[in-house]
Amino acid sequence: MQQYNDVIAVGSFVLVQICTKKDKKYSVVEVNEVHDDHYRVIYLKKMQDSYKFIRAEETIYDIDRDDVLIKLPPPKIEGGTARQLINMSFGVDLSTFNMN
Repeated sequence: MQQYNDVIAVGSFVLVQICTKKDKKYSVVEVNEVHDDHYRVIYLKKMQDSYKFIRAEETIYDIDRDDVLIKLPPPKIEGGTARQLINMSFGVDLSTFNMN
């Protein structure tokens, strides 16, 4: 189900699937490093009641390439003032996904 046929590279944003024992959750991540069988990523936090995302922390996680569902287009950046965090939207309908 790969979209936006570009190669996934450092700085790409992707939608990943996280399987738990009971269900599937989805998250938007930014790719920090590319390896043969996995990516190192930073998870973005979904803002409440919207499909905008912020960088909540800079903790880096490893994900398998198989966990990537789609590559997202470059984000639209908003905010970034002293009073407002930088938030990102992707111009893609993510409402059908059970987002983290």
